[in-house]
Order: sequence, then C-alpha cells, then structure tokens
Amino acid sequence: MDSNIVLATKEYNVVGTRPIRHDGTDKVTGRAQYGDDIHLPGLLYGKVLRSPYSHARIKSIDATRALAHPEVRAVVTAADFPQPLGLAEDLAEGAMQNPLFTSNNTLATDKALYKGHAIAAVAATSPHVAEEALSLIDVEYEVLPPVMDAVEALKDDAPVLHERLATIASFSTRAGGLRREDDQGKSSNLANRFTVEIGDLEQGFSDADVVVEREFKTEAVHQGYIEPHSATAHWGADGRITIWCSSQGHFGARDTVASILAIPVSSIRVIPMEIGGGFGGKLTYYLEPVAAVLSKKTGRPVKLTMSRTEVFEGTGPTSGGYIRVKVGVTKDGRMTAADSQLLYDAGAFPGSPASGGAACVYGCYDIPNARVEGLDVVTNRPKVAAYRAPGVPAATFGFEQVLDEICKKLDMDPLEFRLLNASKEGTRQVTGPRFGRIGCVETVQAAKDHDHYSAPLEGPNRGRGVAGGFWRNNTGASSATAAVNADGTVSLVEGSADIGGTRAVSAQQCAEVLGIPAEDVHPMVGDTDSIGYTSNTGGSGVAFKTGWACYQAAHDVRRQMIDRAATIWDVSPEDVDYADGAIFHKSDSELRFTFKELARRLNGTGGPITGRANVEPGGVGAAFAIHIVDVEVDPDTGKVDILRYTALQDVGKAVHPSYVEGQIQGGVSQGVGWALNEEYFYNDKGEMANSSFLDYRMPTSLDLPMIDTVIVEVANPGHPYGVRGVGECPIVPPMAAVANAIHNAVGVRMNNLPMSPGNVLEALWEKQAR
Repeated sequence: MDSNIVLATKEYNVVGTRPIRHDGTDKVTGRAQYGDDIHLPGLLYGKVLRSPYSHARIKSIDATRALAHPEVRAVVTAADFPQPLGLAEDLAEGAMQNPLFTSNNTLATDKALYKGHAIAAVAATSPHVAEEALSLIDVEYEVLPPVMDAVEALKDDAPVLHERLATIASFSTRAGGLRREDDQGKSSNLANRFTVEIGDLEQGFSDADVVVEREFKTEAVHQGYIEPHSATAHWGADGRITIWCSSQGHFGARDTVASILAIPVSSIRVIPMEIGGGFGGKLTYYLEPVAAVLSKKTGRPVKLTMSRTEVFEGTGPTSGGYIRVKVGVTKDGRMTAADSQLLYDAGAFPGSPASGGAACVYGCYDIPNARVEGLDVVTNRPKVAAYRAPGVPAATFGFEQVLDEICKKLDMDPLEFRLLNASKEGTRQVTGPRFGRIGCVETVQAAKDHDHYSAPLEGPNRGRGVAGGFWRNNTGASSATAAVNADGTVSLVEGSADIGGTRAVSAQQCAEVLGIPAEDVHPMVGDTDSIGYTSNTGGSGVAFKTGWACYQAAHDVRRQMIDRAATIWDVSPEDVDYADGAIFHKSDSELRFTFKELARRLNGTGGPITGRANVEPGGVGAAFAIHIVDVEVDPDTGKVDILRYTALQDVGKAVHPSYVEGQIQGGVSQGVGWALNEEYFYNDKGEMANSSFLDYRMPTSLDLPMIDTVIVEVANPGHPYGVRGVGECPIVPPMAAVANAIHNAVGVRMNNLPMSPGNVLEALWEKQAR
C-alpha cells in the first residue's frame, strides 16, 4: 500500500496500481494532435472581429470593403445564424441555457455586451490576411454605459443589459418540497434568485451562544489553460459537417452547433483532438458554429484559433461575487444554524454557478437549520464558464473563515470543531437529500493525525491555517466498446474527452474485469460517429460514469468469452468460469484457455467478440477534503509565501494513485493562485487591463513548495470499485485555508480576494491604524 494512502479499501490487481499512461509517448514526443494541429487541403484561416466596447448597440455592420479584398473568401455575422426566439418552447429537454443567449454569445446581434464580444468573422487565405481584413469590416456602434459590478447592476438606475430579460420567479426549496415566492417579471439585471433551506433558521440562531456574521468579496479568475480555443470545420457538399476541436465534450460541441445552426445532430461529426487544459472552461463552444458557417459559405475547410488576449476577453472566467455568511454555535462548539447569501456575477448572459455554491457550501457539516440564497446577476463582462467545482470555492472562502473565527472565540481546535460537526452517513444536506456512505469524518481525522498539523511552526509572521471542502461529484450518460484482438489485447473505445487520465482509468477498470494487464488494453476517445452518446468531461464524473461503462463492456466481453469457450468444448456455459484472465471448466481441469489463447481462436470459432455498454449510473459518491497550509507574510511588502501545504481527500478508491495525486496538486496550485494573485482587472472603461499571462499572474513552480497529498479511501458503495470523483474538490479549500493562515500569521482577516501583496499590506496598515 502507498504510504500516502490511509484507510485503504479492497486491493485489486490493476485498479489501484500506477501503469505508464497510455498517451504518454505521443505527448512527450510531440506526436499528439491538438486543436490547432489540423491542416487540411484547401484550408482557409478565420479571425473574429470583437467589440472594442463593453456595452454598445450595434447599429450596422458593413463587410463590403473586407469582401473586396482579393484574398478574403467570406464574412459571417449573426445574420447568418437562425435566431431562436428565446422562448421556453425553444429549450431542448434538460437544457440549462437559453439557445438565444448561446447563439448571441457566439456572435452578437443587436448589442455588444462586453469588450471582446464576437461581432463578425472573416475567412481568408492566410491568418495575416484574415487579421488585416478585420479592419475592413465597418461597424457602427452606439456606445452605452456599462455596469461592471454585480451589486451596482442591481441598483434601480443601473444600465439594463437585456430589455427582454425578466427575473425568473424566485423560489425556495425545503426538504418538504418547492415553495414559490414573489413573481418578478420586471426587466432587470437579476436573472435568477432562489433559496434552499432546511430546518427552522430562526430557532437555530436562538439556540446559539455565539453568532458570527461577515461579508466577503471575490473577483473573477480564469481557468488558465495553456492551449487556446481552436476549431476547424468542413461543411461538405452533401450537407454534412465535420468539426475538429479540443473541448471537454465533443457531443456537447455537436449539440451546440446543431442548436445554433438549427440542423440535425446526425448531420454533424465532431472529432475530438487532444486537449491542452480545460478545467471547465472548454465546456463552452465559441468557435465551432462560426467555423462551420464560414466553411459553408466558402466550400472549403476553415480554422479559427484564438489568441491569448481573445481567450481572456472573449471566453468565460468563473464568477466574482459577494458572499454574506452568518453562523450560530453553542458554547460547546455545535453548529445550530447557518445562513448565507451568494450574489454571483454571471457576465453578459444568465448562468452563474450560484446553484453549485448553494448546494455545496455546507457540505462538510451537519447543520440542522440552514439556508442559502443565490442571486444570478448579469453584467458587462464575458459570460462566465465553469471552473473546477463551479461556485463552491468562493462560497467556501467565506464560510470556512467564519468557522475559523468561531473557533477562536470558543478557544477550540479548528479540526476538533470540524470533527464534532462533520457530515456523516445520514446527514441531511441543505438541498434536502441525505448523504450515503461518505468519508468526511475519516478525512478530518486523518488531517488531525497528520504530522503537519502538530509540527512546530517557528518564526515571526508565520501562521498555519486549515479549511474543509466539499464537491458533490457528477454522473451522466456514457458509452464504451471493448473489442478483443487476436493477439489478446483489447481495443477500448470510450466517449469521454481525456483531460485528467480518462484513458488510463478506463483501461484499468476494463483490465481489472478481464484479468489482463492495463498495458494490454488500448484506449482511445471515439468521435461522435464512432461511439454512443457520452456526456461532457466535467463535474469529476468521468472515472465514475465512463469507468462504469468500461466495467460493463468488459463484463460483456467476459460473458461472450465464457460462451465461446463453452461452444468450443461443447459444454454448457453454466459449467464454465472466468477468473484471473483465464477461462476454465469448473470440474474438468483439462479444459482451460488463457485470455490470449482464446483470443487467437475467436475468428475461426464464431467470429470476433466486442463488448458494449451504454450507461447513466446513479450512486455518485461525494468528495471531502481538508487542507493544511503554513504561510509566511512579509510585513513590509505584504507578500505571502507558502511554506508547506498538505491536502487530504477522500477519493473512494484511487484507480491510478499518481493521477489522483496530480489532480489534487493541480487543484491546490490553482487555488493558491486564486487566493494570492489572480483577478480580472478592469479599467473605468470596462476594459480588461491584464489580458496576458505576463500580467495575469498565475503561480509557477517557483511560487509553491512540494504539495503533499494524503489519499483517504472510503469506498463509494455506488461503484463496483468504490470510485468517487477527484478533480474538483481540491480547489475548494485553498483560498480559505490560506486566509486562515494569514490571520494566524499577522492577525488580519482577509475578506476580499485576491490576497495580493498590495491588499495584504493595506489590511496591515488598517490594523495599525485601529
């Protein structure tokens, strides 16, 4: 057992080992193909004209001069898209985004709603000509005042972004059902307002001996993926479209293009390329519909690739927002009530992750009386996109700081407090459902027992902080096929884009069933025409749902191998068994095949064997984490250095422990960047002033120590190998943990993000002035 795995679950032959990644050679040798690596005969190059204003009415677009250029082949605007009315009847089943908004974010119609909003696109014979041609497209704007802040956007005199946007009727959920509150109906920037609650909040606060209420503010941050968005499309003469792109869901890309262009999904084939990072940001599709229409107009394939500035200004970061938290506890440390308000910035179109924050902010704790109110507010910023545990890190930043303050008032150890109040099997969540088997208590106890927590921390201006984090984890539809080759290997095709080890963990779960080495399973990600529908790679759901699909496909292979051996031996399948990669007669030891031996005989004894599975599994297991961090604060500059960091997390079962460790370390790194440096900085014109990696400060290896990981394994009974999702929970605790460490180091409570040198220094000055 690995030394950094505690409470290990059942041991397996393949699951839980560390095979060399199947795609490793291609990636380290440069052979792997990413979105921009596609080069087709007759390829044209596209560029997008973007609004220079954060809020403006588009009065006219004239492409005459651009089209007169001898090397320009086409120009598209929103007029080339079918425009849905944006009514409820236009929503596809299960759709979370109005198709009119999706279309208008791809190419603006009557208004530009943020600087960088796509207005038109051009296709030309070279990227340089396409860039030049953008200046030949004449756009007449009526510049309007922008609103850049969610609180300002709610004021009565704030500019309204969407005249047709009426606030969705507010609603409240209780464990006993849904209660509708006041209808709104007035055009405003408040797109949605909702409440989830359990228990009796008033009674809960009445029972409390200590009540702490605080307010917090966070800024928008970008996912920071290295590979920019890129899409190549070819609209064939037969009316079928082929798209090559890097995304977190090629079926999602297909469905988005079909929705925007009002064509059947069967007319579109999306071929997934390798993805150079996504973290939720590549669940939104910006270029694919535009490239497709440019290709239709020209009859040639067209490629569009964003610059880094376009990625920052034209794609979605996560929300900034305002968080209010109020918590009541008894004098012995038991929480009696919690009340939070999450006011999140959605950007130019509705759809902030306030619901995710509401569902998860209290997840680590058993709170009998609790409420969360969420507000979704539109502003003149890019439409937000998902980012690792969407909505939860910001809410946790506030909530876990309030808990830390309560511990100090009670003179109580912060991990003892968390252990006393920890969620366990049967705990009711604020959204209503009760937890099944979870590992929250075990994770807190592992942190309490870790030597980092008790290690001396000497020296001035140094502090240690802890924080908990929760992510619910997701599932979805997934498909897989497993074909047995004559040499005894298996060709495994699955539909989940690989951004965090999908190929490896899929192959391992397949190999475990078949009793063969992981290296004998050759995984690949199929395109939308070669594998059944598979939902997006997101929500920390792939190892669970696609693992299930591969597990079932392998069992289908296993069943067919038993049947084939029975046919060859002329016995009943009930008399044949399968174990450890061998097929054998239960009572006649002479009748036995290894997997490879039988594989060689398949084509001559009835034909090839292919296992199939199409699943949408329930039984998702939630993830819990505790992070411990030591910091040192320079009182002269405000700079915060991370001295030591330990992240502990219940992962159910670590299918590939190296990938699990990497996921946790990556989430911590991003969380530390969010905590200390990262923010979208806008000037008074609504222009982003730091839209490059030079000015948008993400942490590098020089900014971080080695991040220690502790894998806690409390098996999820909803999965055959006990798997829980891993990738999103690690980004939830870091901001709060660092804030708590800063307070313990220098005595200032950082209620606003980022905790950059300037902001920390200002807080220290304010402390001295008091």
